Amino acid sequence: AAAPARTPTPTPAPVTPVPAAAPAQDSDEDEFTYDWDAVIEEPPDFVDPYARETPVQNAPAAPAPAAAPVAPVAAPAQTPTPASVTPAAPAAVLAEPLSPQDPQTPGAILVQGKNYRIYSDGDKADAELLLKEMELRLDLYNRLFRFDLATVSGPLQVRSISDGEAYKNYVQPRLGETPVFPSGAVYFHYNREDIRELVIHRGSAEEAAMVSHQAFIQYLRAFIANPPSWMQDGFAIVFSTLYFDTSSQELMYDENLSWLNMVKSLANNAAEPEAILLSDTEEYTGGPIENFKPLAWSLASFFLNYDNEDYFRTLTEMFLFLSPNATADRNSRAAVKRLTLWTDFEKLTSDYHTYLASRRTFAELMDAGQRAYTAGDHASAEASFTKALSAHPNQTAPYYYLGLLAYNEKNFTKAEEFYNTALKHSSANGAANVTDSALIQYALGLNAVSAGHNADGRRWLEQAAAAAPDRYGEKAGKVLERLKP
Repeated sequence: AAAPARTPTPTPAPVTPVPAAAPAQDSDEDEFTYDWDAVIEEPPDFVDPYARETPVQNAPAAPAPAAAPVAPVAAPAQTPTPASVTPAAPAAVLAEPLSPQDPQTPGAILVQGKNYRIYSDGDKADAELLLKEMELRLDLYNRLFRFDLATVSGPLQVRSISDGEAYKNYVQPRLGETPVFPSGAVYFHYNREDIRELVIHRGSAEEAAMVSHQAFIQYLRAFIANPPSWMQDGFAIVFSTLYFDTSSQELMYDENLSWLNMVKSLANNAAEPEAILLSDTEEYTGGPIENFKPLAWSLASFFLNYDNEDYFRTLTEMFLFLSPNATADRNSRAAVKRLTLWTDFEKLTSDYHTYLASRRTFAELMDAGQRAYTAGDHASAEASFTKALSAHPNQTAPYYYLGLLAYNEKNFTKAEEFYNTALKHSSANGAANVTDSALIQYALGLNAVSAGHNADGRRWLEQAAAAAPDRYGEKAGKVLERLKP
């Protein structure tokens, strides 16, 4: 496909800025990492590989990473404090540039698909892989928004730059003065469709998180130039934990709950849904809404997940009432008008708070499960660990504890299945140290011995002792000594 022709530059027109930072990276709640030292004291007749002298109380929360129709993947961790959760963001959406840039820079290759055009300074195979990722993203976004793809005049443009200095030299002049440089990726939105583009620092540490955030904004603004702010910011965070797994070449998703505890903590100090929905309109007379982005996420999450299909149906109808070229004020009014045909703000506010109170993070579910287990309430413990597993199926800890529950029930076959799955995910997730896998190997050894499979038990116990001799050498040795003929 040929590159767009150079055309004279029209008179600049004002454009609403789009944030270049991914707010999903900011939180004080850890959704993915589990403290393997937060363990439970077992009854005297059970040898627990994780046992401590006292039961777990409130395990401290670890720092959090960047959070559903597909399988999950973990996001990179960031650790800002709650006081600084609103990220500074450069104005990455500009009026027309001083002079149009030739998108086909020297040495760049071009690949084009159904909905995207990719310019890359890498090899063709990598460009085609990126093209596949972007096409999958758009397909998934459009399952929810259902926009008419024919209304976009041409393929959405993506530029992949692998060299860090080249990325900076390309992006910086287009940003001008900005307090934060957008590492990883940034979307530039111009009035002219043919020069809008998502620029990616390919292979950078920030790429995955930033592309997840910016690719959605590129998609949304391709169809709706000025969407309601709550919709743009809220769903950008919803989709900010949608990642592309290069080995399976599939999208992976973990629901993003990294803002949940913070939104809950705001309580009566938070803006209510009515103010968030009307924030772009003349009807809203307040000042800037503090913590707007996490509140926008909470509202988007509510519409998607509340146990009342009328809200989800109304959400999809709101998308249909958005105008491609209307102002954010008019689009917000149209969305609110559609919403209030079926409900009022008093009911919406009540249901919204009920929803927030009902949602629990992975860390909260694991803590509840441990507390129930310590209290001997194994049914409640199983329910909590199962919910944690449902929220994050690729995390290790729920499988371990479900195996522990099965072991207590002397269901050694089921326990082995859970332990083996835990071990698989521990290896796949890159355990923080060998102890994380060794303790599961030790549990497998005890389980095998209890089931009468001594040969398998010896093998697992020896592996645990070799991997973490300080922690399991003596414990495993005592069991192995009893197994001698």
